[in-house]
Amino acid sequence: NHLRTKQEELMNFHPLQRGDLIRLVAPSSPFDGEKLDRAVQIFEDSGYRVTFARHVFDRNGYLAGTDHDRARDLVDALSDPDNAAVLCIRGGYGSGRLLPHLPFSSLRRNRPIFIGHSDITFLHLAFHCHLEWVTFHGPNLTGLGDFPHNAIHLLDTLSGTNPFSWELEER
Repeated sequence: NHLRTKQEELMNFHPLQRGDLIRLVAPSSPFDGEKLDRAVQIFEDSGYRVTFARHVFDRNGYLAGTDHDRARDLVDALSDPDNAAVLCIRGGYGSGRLLPHLPFSSLRRNRPIFIGHSDITFLHLAFHCHLEWVTFHGPNLTGLGDFPHNAIHLLDTLSGTNPFSWELEER
């Protein structure tokens, strides 16, 4: 059944491990640098390596760079087999504008953990519809900067330390 297949697919994800590389992308709005710095420090103190997409600090009006540059950063992050996870820095507005720029067929080769929420939902839905990926609708990085316990809980969940399961009954 379809539900069981998706649950099995979710269980096939490789959990994060200390030392893994997490790439940060900004597919939507600009962000607060202090919150970013605090969250990155939590991730690094927890034993993960964090890198930034090339255009993450760009600004283009109310967006974190041009559509082309934000799309390129996202594609590069999702395509790089060294990235265990791709985490969105902030939602806001702008990720839906990237959809025409995403070469979905070339993204099939690699499948890192993808996390974000708010405007990032456009990307979750596109990855599900075009690639049948299971992604994680979870906190953006800047939302974790003020709540270290949430950042650690997220890392523990993605590493398999915290149980991540649910039971669904068929009707």
